[in-house]
Amino acid sequence: MGVGQSQPLFNPAAMPIIIEQGACTCQPRSVPCVAPPPWLPANQVVWDSFIRELQAQVKRMWTEVWFLLFGIVGFSGVLLVTAIPGLTEAGMYTSFIAVVGVFAGIGGMSFARMSNQNVDSDIDQVCQRYSSQLGVGVAYVRQWTGVCKPKHARTFRAVVVAPPGQPPIIAVNMAGLGAYAFNAVQVGGPQYQHQMQVNQMQGSVPMPVHQMQQPPQGMQPQQDIPVAVAVPVDGYAPERK
Repeated sequence: MGVGQSQPLFNPAAMPIIIEQGACTCQPRSVPCVAPPPWLPANQVVWDSFIRELQAQVKRMWTEVWFLLFGIVGFSGVLLVTAIPGLTEAGMYTSFIAVVGVFAGIGGMSFARMSNQNVDSDIDQVCQRYSSQLGVGVAYVRQWTGVCKPKHARTFRAVVVAPPGQPPIIAVNMAGLGAYAFNAVQVGGPQYQHQMQVNQMQGSVPMPVHQMQQPPQGMQPQQDIPVAVAVPVDGYAPERK
């Protein structure tokens, strides 16, 4: 899997709600109506309220491709007009209009992607608020949502709901991490949060559960472990190299 198509590994017990996955599309993003998982501690009413609020936030997102299509169609239309006999003297003006249309399409697409990142922050807050009400771990995962991304990179957005005390994400492919971020809240278990910045994009990433090291044989837990150090003897100290 290439760098632009790599995705984090979800917890097998978690339920991902895919919002966006794949290349650019003309279809608006949406959140499907999904049934609550069987291990959900909360009732159906709270879950339905959570899904409705996610749907309301996702509807605020712009469909970036429409801006790009506007520039392409405008540029093509101007070329067709200049090909009409008798309009060659207006070539300078039509060429200027074509260039403006292209820049307007690219600029509109960039504006839409930046606006969608603001919506991502609002969805983060929704997930954090409902994680305590639902009694489960909720993470909003997104990748390659910025204005600039590698060729063939696929934008990815998903809300991952994990059972109480379990992490929504269990592994991240750092080699293909890219512009990746998620904000996870675990309920019913320890919460680990670590700030990281990858490709000029900062997100909060929960650290894995630390494994306790077994003490040496003959030592009790919480007992100091002796460490050998070099000390001067009769005024002599080892030379530092």
